[in-house]
Amino acid sequence: MRQGEILKAEWRNFNLALYTLRVRGGNAKCKEERTIPLGPELAAAIDTLPRIGQYIFSLPDGGWRYMAR
Repeated sequence: MRQGEILKAEWRNFNLALYTLRVRGGNAKCKEERTIPLGPELAAAIDTLPRIGQYIFSLPDGGWRYMAR
């Protein structure tokens, strides 16, 4: 995944049961939706993150997501 795709990843696109993360077409460079398989360890690590906003990688106040530099 590209950095921008990771930073735009939303909780609604994360599936712990299937160990997948869906990249929406609007967030992908190629503009095509795809599903990224995750290993069980990575999926479990993502699941432990606080769900404070719509983005998986949100700032502590839940307001804005991290931005690529």
